[in-house]
Amino acid sequence: LQEVEFRASFNSLLQKYSGRLAYSDGQIVYSGLQPIRHGLDIQFDATRTLFHLTQAKVICGASRINLNATVSNYSNPAIDGQYDAILDGKQMAEIFHIESLPTGQVHATGKAHYQQAASELFIDGITLDGNLSSRQLIVRVNAVRGELNTIAAQYSLAGGDVVLRDLHANLLGGRLTGQGTMKSIGGDSHTNVNAALSGVSLEQAERMLGAPTSKSNAAL
Repeated sequence: LQEVEFRASFNSLLQKYSGRLAYSDGQIVYSGLQPIRHGLDIQFDATRTLFHLTQAKVICGASRINLNATVSNYSNPAIDGQYDAILDGKQMAEIFHIESLPTGQVHATGKAHYQQAASELFIDGITLDGNLSSRQLIVRVNAVRGELNTIAAQYSLAGGDVVLRDLHANLLGGRLTGQGTMKSIGGDSHTNVNAALSGVSLEQAERMLGAPTSKSNAAL
């Protein structure tokens, strides 16, 4: 760690602690992953009944996460927060050693809630509701290279189920739309996806597949 800063104070009138923790050039090392170099800046305050994360900022190369959260009822914690994150696909592929991940940046914003669920599965207690967007993602499968542009979607997580809504993107000169669900992601999960592609340029499809380009500019 470099440039480490930690300070804390107590307001006797308000009976509240306040503080900040910040550092640069931190490193998380985990078996099987590339070391994650990052910077962190956290500001918080706390009383006997409430913990407030007023700001948490994590910067990791081209990726960053900003969030704030409130924790209430320490005996049975309830957490509510908001987040704004940019994740770089190339960086994630290098960290997790997954070459098939798309290249490009994804912007995710939303609200989060956590309350321990009766099922005792941690994931079942998490609720998310947010939006995804990306200017461009490049997908490579063997020798095939495809570009998805102007991507946007809404998503939610509740009770261990993920829902993707109103997905739309530009692909091969046409329009991709879709929606999907993944049930029970913490256990015996199963997925259902519905998608439609219209207005595709055959010329762009042939070029993506490396096939000889026809003279016609037909579309489907």
